[in-house]
Amino acid sequence: MAPLLGISEEAATGTANGALGMYLRESGLVDENPLRFNAEQGIAMGRPSLISVEVTKGERYGVKVGGAAKIIVEGELCV
Repeated sequence: MAPLLGISEEAATGTANGALGMYLRESGLVDENPLRFNAEQGIAMGRPSLISVEVTKGERYGVKVGGAAKIIVEGELCV
């Protein structure tokens, strides 16, 4: 996100949605096991995405994040 440049949201942030799932589960706000939800992002910027999240709790937590992606720009960095 870069609000000063007119970018008010990310098209898709799997990392943030995985962390949200962990927060909801660990804080006790949602007590489902497994916790599953879909997150929609990028709609306002014309690049809609759907991210699926699953958080399971057993001896340890497991977090799965998935979805489809479309390459918008590609580049190469030479160092």
